[in-house]
Amino acid sequence: WCTSRLSGATRVYGVDFSGAAKGGQKIWIASCELRDNLIHLIDCRPALELPNGSANLLPALAALRAVIARAGESWWGFDFPFSLANAYMHGSTWQGFVTSFGARYPDVMDFRAMSLGWRGGRRNTDIETKTPFPPHNLRLFRQTYFGIRDVLAPLVASDQVRVLPMQVAVAEKPRLLEICPASTLKEERMYFPYKGSANRVGRERIWNWLLANGLQADAPRRILDDREGDALDSVIAAWTVGRLILKRVQLDARTELELREGRVFL
Repeated sequence: WCTSRLSGATRVYGVDFSGAAKGGQKIWIASCELRDNLIHLIDCRPALELPNGSANLLPALAALRAVIARAGESWWGFDFPFSLANAYMHGSTWQGFVTSFGARYPDVMDFRAMSLGWRGGRRNTDIETKTPFPPHNLRLFRQTYFGIRDVLAPLVASDQVRVLPMQVAVAEKPRLLEICPASTLKEERMYFPYKGSANRVGRERIWNWLLANGLQADAPRRILDDREGDALDSVIAAWTVGRLILKRVQLDARTELELREGRVFL
């Protein structure tokens, strides 16, 4: 879906995720290449514009999975929780938890109903990186559910990807990382209102900051015109992953808990 890749360039993608019924309109994918120690933005589009894409959520997720499976050696940053707090993983390994998630919660509202009795629910990484919500929060549970059930589980079960830091990276396979644009912006002291029609100036400020910190891109009108900030969030996710690679940040699990709960990378 992106024909301008350069041979040998490290490919990096950022995905702003959604569990909404029309998620194909809200899921944005930014495609970048790492060249000359810079992060070059090649493309940014909603999932409905992927091959076989759709405005409807489940077909959009199928199209996204297909793109990931074909990507080969590449890096992907997603902004949905890859796991739950350890107390709610039923003693399973991370891989066992993910691949059995759909059977345990056949419907998104089954997941919501079960999580209503959970107290707290923040993972250790949520506390460390100051994510806005725990994975089962009312504003996030649909993203958690569909991200785990319809993105991670099929790709992990078919051994088409490696999800870090819970799995060991393998050459030639896509590597998936959990990213939180809000946490990245907080870490960089760039967290201020940028979503909504009244906050275009905020989006422009973040965009100019990205350009001053390693992003290379043409005029971003479509990205800045996206009032919900989803397009910009996908670029932030890709930039975060690109920076991790360029800085050679250690991506292995630092603790046993991270092998289960995962890690939000900044």
